[in-house]
Amino acid sequence: MDEKQIEDLLRERGIFAPRLSPAIVDDAVDPMVDVQYHNFPGTAVIVCLLTLRNGFALVGKSAAVSMDNFSDEVGRQVAYKDARNKMWEFLGFALHERIAVKLLGRGALPPEDEERLHNGG
Repeated sequence: MDEKQIEDLLRERGIFAPRLSPAIVDDAVDPMVDVQYHNFPGTAVIVCLLTLRNGFALVGKSAAVSMDNFSDEVGRQVAYKDARNKMWEFLGFALHERIAVKLLGRGALPPEDEERLHNGG
């Protein structure tokens, strides 16, 4: 089942609680920063750097077992998908943190760590 099918199924079942959607994940990528790729010379390894709107960067990777299987185009698609998939976890945490602070009055960090975080350590 792909992302769109999952979203359609949730809507069909009347599930509209706060959640991420494929569109939200895609919108988190900074449109002003090009997605960057690097193929390590002599290897079948490609990395993809996705920069989010808040400046945070995620790295995805792909690697073919042999150079005979290597395709730059396919490697870039796989590396992009790997980086994008990581966004679900990061954005899911961010959404859950907002909900927890609003409903419970606290987030994941103890208050003293939250203060140290905002005051630079």
